[in-house]
Formats: sequence, C-alpha cells, structure tokens
Amino acid sequence: MHRTCRILALSLCLTISAAWAAGPWREGRAYQLGERVMYHGQLYEVQQAHDAVKGANWNPEAAPALWRKVDAHGDGQWGDRGSWREGVSYARGQLISYRGRTYRCLQSHKAERGAGWTPEKAPSLWEAVERPYPQPR
Repeated sequence: MHRTCRILALSLCLTISAAWAAGPWREGRAYQLGERVMYHGQLYEVQQAHDAVKGANWNPEAAPALWRKVDAHGDGQWGDRGSWREGVSYARGQLISYRGRTYRCLQSHKAERGAGWTPEKAPSLWEAVERPYPQPR
C-alpha cells in the first residue's frame, strides 16, 4: 500500500509539474504537435501543428480540431484515456483501453469507421503497454 501511495503521489506531482511547465496560449505564435498550453485555467495539448493566426480565433476552446483538453485527474503517463472507438481522432502518445489492455497511439490518425484499425489489428498505429501498478477494479 505504501508503494502504491508513493507512485500515485509521484504521478500527481508529474501532472502538476506538466501543468506548471505549460505556458499560456498566445495568439500569433506557432504551435507544434504535442505542445501544451494553459487557457482559462485548463491544460490543452496541440493535436495538429499550426500557427495561431491573429484574429483567426484558434484558441483551445474554439478550435477543438487543433487542441485536446488534458484531464488533470487522469492525464499522467498511465492515466485512463477512455476506450478506443471508431470515428475518433487519436494523437501520437495518447493512451486508450481496448478489450482490457492499454495501448499507446504511435501516429496521429482518425479511426475511420469500417477500416478495422483496432489496436489489436493495426500495429503500425498502436502498441500495447503495461501499466506499472495494478489498477483498482
């Protein structure tokens, strides 16, 4: 139990430090894939590299195709990111669950409906990862 508490505390510290390391979103600057920013007190991650052109209103709240909200409660490296679904866009490095296993996205893509790009059947898109500690049931 003591080891689990230390791991959870470390995970929380890493999440908080990631939020502190993220600078504020600014109009007029270029953003790279995976970069993180703070906007209205919320942490966001770049889904698609772009220039935040002045006047275009491409802020994280107004442009969800460019940004992904980062859940401060579950976005540590091993945080639960939800289950895999068709029709959803996934970012490189994103973790999901599928049939009881955790997978990491290897390249950003949209899981096109009917394409069969499940984590089990698309090794160029997904890799299975093991969690470092047991998850509560």
